[in-house]
Order: sequence, then structure tokens, then C-alpha cells
Amino acid sequence: MSQITCDIVDLKKREYRNKDCQMVVVPGKAGEMGFMEGHVPTLTKLTDGAIRAHLNDGSVVTVASQGGYAYCTGGLVYVLADRSCVADNIDLDAVAAERSELEAKFKNVEDGSIDQKVIARKIRWCDIRTKVKQEAGSRL
Repeated sequence: MSQITCDIVDLKKREYRNKDCQMVVVPGKAGEMGFMEGHVPTLTKLTDGAIRAHLNDGSVVTVASQGGYAYCTGGLVYVLADRSCVADNIDLDAVAAERSELEAKFKNVEDGSIDQKVIARKIRWCDIRTKVKQEAGSRL
């Protein structure tokens, strides 16, 4: 069986680490990329979406991510994301409430301003978490 380490960090914390992965799938700019033990060293820019760590016990851990990079050494997949969250830790009701609050703020800021762009990115993060949580739930 393949054994590769998956290490996912964002700008604030280490979100996930497991040394017993069979494969790690990331949302690369060129499409989804899967990494297994012995993969050629690769650096790729990530798109928003789901990172899936397929563990050797047959389970899959899904992590929502926004932006960032993934680096594979052949024995390690290291992900540095702008934002990340394990799908099991996502509370859809809390995310929906956060999104509503952000939409109200968005309407009250000047068009084209930095504040508007920051709020739009936060709204996008709400959408990513919602989609990833729903997709992870449908795989069960």
C-alpha cells in the first residue's frame, strides 16, 4: 500500500495532518491532481475547492480550501492554503448566518472599494465551505 503524508496549513493554523495516506487529491489550476507515494516532485497553484486525503484504512478526509499552493515531494503533499477547514467541522447553519451578515455589509460599502473586495472574498469562502460540506456528505 502507498504511504504518503498529507499536511494542510493555512495562514492561521495547521488544519490537517496525516502520515498514513494512500493518495491526496487537490484542486489544481489545471484540474484535479492526485498524488501518491513516489510521485514526481510537483508544485501547483490551487483553485478553490476540496482537498481529499484517501487514507490507507479506506476512509476519506475532505478539507475545504480557498486559494494557495500544493507541493509534492513524493513522500509528502504539503498544502499552503489561504483558508482551509475540515469538512466535518463545517456547520452549515453558522456558515449561512455568516453569509447573510456579509451580504448585508456588502450592500453598504462603496462599489469597487477594497472593503467590497474583501467582503466578496469572504462570501466566496462561505460558498466554498457550503459546497464542500454538501459534496462530502453525499459521498457517505
